[in-house]
Amino acid sequence: MIPFINFTLVPIQFGYITADIQANLLKNISNETTMIWMGIVASLIMAILFIRIKIKHHWNNTSIIPMFITSFSPFIVIVALLFALSDMPDNSVLIILYSLASFWLAMTLLQMPFKLLNFCNRMLFYTSSSFFALAGSILLFKQLSEIASYNFYLDAVSLFTLLAIVSKLGIITGLYLYGHMLVPTLLNRWSHIFPSWISMWVIRLFLRILFFIFALLWLGNYLNFSLKVLMLVFILSMFIGVFVMIRNHMDWLMDHLYTSMHYTPVELDNIAYNFQKSSFLLFLFFLYTMTPFFPELLGFQKVLQTVILIKTSLLELSLFQLISAIFIFNLLYSLLYIVTKRARLFRMFRDSINVKSLEALTLNLGLLIILILTFMQMDLSWRVFVPIAGALGIGFGFGLQTILNNYMSGFIVLFAKKLRIGDIVELPGNAGSSVGNTSGTIVGTVEAIDILSTTLRTVDGIEISIPNSFFIAEKIINYSQTTPYVRVKIAIGVDYATDLDLAERLIVEAMSECDEIEQEMEKGIIFMQFGSSSLDLAPYFWTNIRKIRGLGVLKGELMSRILSKFREHGVTIPFPRSEITIRNPITINQENTI
Repeated sequence: MIPFINFTLVPIQFGYITADIQANLLKNISNETTMIWMGIVASLIMAILFIRIKIKHHWNNTSIIPMFITSFSPFIVIVALLFALSDMPDNSVLIILYSLASFWLAMTLLQMPFKLLNFCNRMLFYTSSSFFALAGSILLFKQLSEIASYNFYLDAVSLFTLLAIVSKLGIITGLYLYGHMLVPTLLNRWSHIFPSWISMWVIRLFLRILFFIFALLWLGNYLNFSLKVLMLVFILSMFIGVFVMIRNHMDWLMDHLYTSMHYTPVELDNIAYNFQKSSFLLFLFFLYTMTPFFPELLGFQKVLQTVILIKTSLLELSLFQLISAIFIFNLLYSLLYIVTKRARLFRMFRDSINVKSLEALTLNLGLLIILILTFMQMDLSWRVFVPIAGALGIGFGFGLQTILNNYMSGFIVLFAKKLRIGDIVELPGNAGSSVGNTSGTIVGTVEAIDILSTTLRTVDGIEISIPNSFFIAEKIINYSQTTPYVRVKIAIGVDYATDLDLAERLIVEAMSECDEIEQEMEKGIIFMQFGSSSLDLAPYFWTNIRKIRGLGVLKGELMSRILSKFREHGVTIPFPRSEITIRNPITINQENTI
């Protein structure tokens, strides 16, 4: 209900109020603190414009990064002004700047859906923007009037009430025009998710009725939506839009931030997942830092703090602490993962064989620090674990001993540099009898050194998880610890009648034709012994074990080449045979034969 207003006094009231506002503005402009904050805001705007120009110049092929910077720019200015208003809440200059930045943010956010949908009705957009600007101007005048006017004249309160109602009508009209432009487009794009028996016309009618119901409740003061609540909604919509953009353009981001040739497909998938998760969690953390400026969020936080899950003499854990601990662990671990993986592309680490081991060590140490911070957030200390360990007794001690043994063994292995990611090692055991491996040894490449175990991958593509303590207690053969070059020998026997110089020359030619043999390094043939039926030779050569497909493959290729050359030049490879001498002649009875 609009109160009665004496319109004959309105011009007088406006005149006095305008004079008071002007005096208050001049007083605040001359304030030194106000000048400092105005300089900070002006510097932020100049820096934002410079960054946007540079971004637009370097990112012509995509609109993701420029759109993100454009959406985030007014929000940075608003944050700075909120900090300023927390010290000087009645400063009229800062209030004007805050209103202008809020309108800047609102217009930026209103444009984002149309940029994403590649659609815009300029007439309706500018019309709705005009109503928002009118409503914001009226609210700004009302706020400045309440601060600057020291004496309220006759019917001034009624005038301010009228201004509030007019501003609400402007916001409602602007939202209606904006929804009238956006909702049909969204419904047409998402019509496939609705059942066929639902009409789009019915949905639009339902949304329109719902909008008018909330608008009437707001006009009648049955619902209260402050400007900060609306700004919070805009912030949520902005970050949700940015998050959706990140998900839809993850392949493009991965191609520009990470080089796929340096990572496995599993690593790229994990990087993309942690990148999306950290972006979303950072947005939630940013909202949490803004709770002092939003009473609605602050009230929700206080409710969570009052819900106590555990309350003892040693520990008092609230729901808020538990959620904070889970949040901190996930956020810090995601950031740790993407940062350590990004370090692989640095020039100083790119060609180093220790880079993956450095990543594993950083991840393990970082995880230890993250766990400590998580326990600190929950107010957990060693005093809490002592009675638990005592209650669980010896069984808990033995179980924890195995876990700690493997955990600490992982650090020892990494710090001692006796084992690194990428090393080729041999250890006792079987690497999968189901695929035909009958050997009693396992030869594989170290793929990962995790918290409790180390992963090996064999040439057959089999992954084997081995406890870290195994590499401390057992004998491990490392083919590439200090150098990747190893000397390989094979055994070959030739017939006694063979020209030995010819056989050696053919073997050397075969070794020269193998690309995986290091030709610059020493290679030769050792005459081992006079065998029972052959002359035993042992050709040897050097190879880079990190670059070959496998020692078995290399040996097979070389022996195949040697066999071809021996057959071409008539060199025979004898096989074991026995001669039987019969001392007494055998008489065959012809009558008994058929």
